[in-house]
Amino acid sequence: MADILPLPVSHFVRFEPMHPAIKRLNGIREALSYLDEIDLRTADLKRVLTVLDLANKCIRVVLDDFQEAPATSHLLEESEALSDMIESAREKVSNFRTHAA
Repeated sequence: MADILPLPVSHFVRFEPMHPAIKRLNGIREALSYLDEIDLRTADLKRVLTVLDLANKCIRVVLDDFQEAPATSHLLEESEALSDMIESAREKVSNFRTHAA
């Protein structure tokens, strides 16, 4: 079980459910969902790291697009939480690569 890559789910509650920023962040989370519980022993680790890096870039685009949104502080909190999860997953993949080599 130590070689499984779990991505915890966060719930967005302060924006309206259909707010475009939340829809985009949820889309990023959904794109990452295939990584949830991926078996690192059989995964293409370079591809996993690329997906994680692209997800972080997408988060920055969402923040740029909605920097004038009324609830920007909440958007920042949610994007930081998603970025933290991505970074944690990235570290786990990197550590696995180091130990597997």
